[in-house]
Amino acid sequence: MKLPKDKGDTPTLHLCRLCGKVVRNKWHHYRYHNPEYFKCSLCHTVHNRKDHLKAHMKIKHSIDSFSSSQGQD
Repeated sequence: MKLPKDKGDTPTLHLCRLCGKVVRNKWHHYRYHNPEYFKCSLCHTVHNRKDHLKAHMKIKHSIDSFSSSQGQD
């Protein structure tokens, strides 16, 4: 459910139907309730968001493109 926007450049807020929390990004918050795990194929660290793994690969391993090993271990 979208909450009404105030005047100005404020982001749209969403009300979580599961926990009642008001969030800016409903897709990232959805992953809080339904986690997926993304594993680094080089150092085996585990990340709960694909964008976090992508940032990890770029910062720690200097790799811009990667293939994620997805699954709960």
